[in-house]
Amino acid sequence: MFSVSRMTIRRALTELVNEGFLIREQGRGSFVVQPRVQSSLRRLTSFSEDMQMRGLTTQSVILGFQVLKDSEVATQMGIAEDEELVQLRRLRLVEGEPVAIQNAFIRHRFCPDIITRGLMDGSLYKTLENVYGLRLGRAIQTVEAKPADDYEANLLKMKTGQPVLLLERLTYLSSGEPLEYVRSSYRGDRYRFIVELVR
Repeated sequence: MFSVSRMTIRRALTELVNEGFLIREQGRGSFVVQPRVQSSLRRLTSFSEDMQMRGLTTQSVILGFQVLKDSEVATQMGIAEDEELVQLRRLRLVEGEPVAIQNAFIRHRFCPDIITRGLMDGSLYKTLENVYGLRLGRAIQTVEAKPADDYEANLLKMKTGQPVLLLERLTYLSSGEPLEYVRSSYRGDRYRFIVELVR
């Protein structure tokens, strides 16, 4: 059809695989990869806000919502080890496809009845700001790659060992007090983070 050799076609397909546009499955062939969801790391936004700005529909499945104490998380937040935390675990979907697992810990004293009240429009940040009058100030976030464990692979509909992006975020109120610590696992083949660097 294109008057080129098989070798040229093979090379072109290999290049498209290397650039992330195609995926090869042994015994099945080559398939077009779904475009990645992109997120900027410049602004402190929630997952829902981020996706809405891109015109994408999101859903959340709550996997757990409880009050507990976690000394490891408390240490990460720099608060007393026996302070009560609200743990909110959610599976995040974009356009109906699972993209991330979020495990958030919020200081209970800032949102005492959040479990019985629930989330406003399904958004944690909207609830914290509009219901509890909290002003979010800044966050420190790290991103690293790791292989998906069985739990992550099952929920994100991928194979164990495939890459996920592990995000850890510590969010502070405008007063400087730590409010939230989040660990999230994003599908490495469906999510991309963009950072703008200015000199």
